[in-house]
Amino acid sequence: MRGIAIRAILWLVWSGLAAAPGGLVAQGGVDPSKVGYFNFVVAIRSKGKTRIEVEGRTVGRDGLRSGEESGPLGLLAGRYDIVVENDDCRPLRRKLTVEAGQSVVYVLYDVEKEEGGKTVRLTRAARIDRAPAAGDHPLSVYSVVQEPEVLPLSLGGRRALRARWKEMLDVPGWDGKGFRLMHQQRSLGSVENAEETGLHYLLVPYRDHRGRLRMITTAMGDWAAARKKDGKE
Repeated sequence: MRGIAIRAILWLVWSGLAAAPGGLVAQGGVDPSKVGYFNFVVAIRSKGKTRIEVEGRTVGRDGLRSGEESGPLGLLAGRYDIVVENDDCRPLRRKLTVEAGQSVVYVLYDVEKEEGGKTVRLTRAARIDRAPAAGDHPLSVYSVVQEPEVLPLSLGGRRALRARWKEMLDVPGWDGKGFRLMHQQRSLGSVENAEETGLHYLLVPYRDHRGRLRMITTAMGDWAAARKKDGKE
């Protein structure tokens, strides 16, 4: 999972600026203890890109495709307006709350709703901000697969799991070694050896625009501490 740590670069903070409700301040004036982290994970059933804006600033150059993540971003603690748009779904507008020292994952997904005899698709965001469980390599599964509501999975074809729609499933006892997440003997994706300790790894099963099962691997935790511990600062 080295790629996760490489992408753990604070948006505007480590690049020299930090966004704040009142404007922008130079990096030298940023107190790291007042910075919170967030990461957008796109699990929307769409072939097109999803455009995300935070206080009018675009996350990513021109949006993120299903299965992609923004990587950990950082802002000063506060509340921010976000807009999520996708051509296949109605847009989502909501407040993003950033708390100092907290690491949050926003899983973006879609649901269907009947309106006036027509089926419309709505964009939703699940905020995951649980404190990491004990151990060097906490691991959890958060499924946004609606059918079946209970998704049978296994780690490397050995350890059986039952992931329910939008319920956090903790997987105790992970030793940090790589494995494949399987569904009915089919691999949804692989997880590399965890090289960073203190991060809470999260697996997000979802369906793509063709209805195929996929998986996103991400993490939450103290990114600054993880980078220092691994000698990346």
